[in-house]
Amino acid sequence: MKRILIAFIVLAAMLLSACGGAPAPTEEPAVGIPNPIHETDEKGLAEATGISLPAPEGASDVSWSYIELNGEPPIAQMNFTLGGKKAYLRAQATGKTEASQLPDISGLYYEWNTTAEDQVAYCKAYVNTNGEAGYVTWLDVVPGVQYCLGMTEGASVLELVKLANHVFVPLQGDA
Repeated sequence: MKRILIAFIVLAAMLLSACGGAPAPTEEPAVGIPNPIHETDEKGLAEATGISLPAPEGASDVSWSYIELNGEPPIAQMNFTLGGKKAYLRAQATGKTEASQLPDISGLYYEWNTTAEDQVAYCKAYVNTNGEAGYVTWLDVVPGVQYCLGMTEGASVLELVKLANHVFVPLQGDA
């Protein structure tokens, strides 16, 4: 009887240690997926991506980061608040020469019920909005850089294009 009791206790201890016990403190932590977003400042952004995104006049809560992509140029990003509205501006060097060929770098995954064509400075622009969230994207052909300005609240075609024209600073200066 004692042997059965001891065997039962040993078996129970083995099961408890194998099923649901806390990992031993000497185990290495699990390896996760590396974060492709790197926080930086305006100067660091230009050094990492070759793209300068100066803060728009009157903006607050400005922050810069870039997103590393496998096999593609990084995406430069600036988040900011202007006139009480939160927005972001992204830019990526691209080999595209036609604005209609631009990939979606907005990071917004909504159903769009309004699409429109417009102008940002001298560049043809495409706008997508659902009445609340939206983005406008355009290609500055001379340096070959795609831009995308997005908002998750208060994004109308007019608001997006107006804000994009306010924050866009061409890399080659005013051409």
